Amino acid sequence: DAMVSLDGSAPLAVMVADCVPVVLIGQRPDGGVVTAVAHAGRKGLLDGVLANTVERMRSAGAAGVTAWIGPAVCGQCYEVP
Repeated sequence: DAMVSLDGSAPLAVMVADCVPVVLIGQRPDGGVVTAVAHAGRKGLLDGVLANTVERMRSAGAAGVTAWIGPAVCGQCYEVP
């Protein structure tokens, strides 16, 4: 799952358990910003959640997208088949 704020004015949040939270920001040519958050689990990553989120941001005029990866459980602490 992901959410995008096309003008950066909407506050966004993402909650995760064993998945990875990702926060993204992109600068628009007019000086505005496009922001997004994504819940990046294994299936979501394979299905393209991050690529699709960045594409949506770019279609809104975002360039130079930067991402921050939040804390997540490590593989040694959580069994994943």
